Amino acid sequence: MKRLHRSIYCFVVIAALAALLSIGCGGGGSSGGDVGSSGGGSGSGGDGGSSSTATPNPTATATGDPAIIAMENQVKTLVDNQRALYGKPALTWNETLRTVARNHSQDMITRNFFSHTNPDGLDPGDRVTKAGITYSAVAENIAQNMGYADPGQQAVDGWMNSEGHRNNILDASNYGFTQTGVGIAKKSDGTYYFTQVFIKPR
Repeated sequence: MKRLHRSIYCFVVIAALAALLSIGCGGGGSSGGDVGSSGGGSGSGGDGGSSSTATPNPTATATGDPAIIAMENQVKTLVDNQRALYGKPALTWNETLRTVARNHSQDMITRNFFSHTNPDGLDPGDRVTKAGITYSAVAENIAQNMGYADPGQQAVDGWMNSEGHRNNILDASNYGFTQTGVGIAKKSDGTYYFTQVFIKPR
């Protein structure tokens, strides 16, 4: 049988505090089952860097695999659709955040980890600041899955079924997130790694 699995994590920066929770049944799954874990909790206001260009929708100038770009854009649309159901406005697309998110997804594959904090100790706030973006609040959702007909939909469904991830998407804590970027990378075994970053710019 084809093995299906899903893992998800979320992160919010607010005073560098993070709490972990679990979702699903842990371990692995088969024959249509899915499992995973999520990290909720979060962090701090940030500063530094310069503002980057933001547009209402993903730009047509993005580079990379067209299938990956299409999936990144799909995830943004799916997230905005969920926000609309709760009376929230669509997020503004930030192309620099796409690059930050995509680089983190690829880094998780390259260095074989699955976390908001990379092996160098950099968390989402650090990566956003390093990219030159000024923000007052930042959050991140990550996911990985394989074996699904629609990986992007599966990632968003998983996030919406987890309180911490859903709170980031809906900005339930009213941090004022207005901009986002989605970055996806595909491992040689077919596993997709998803990262979505949310910010309230300064």
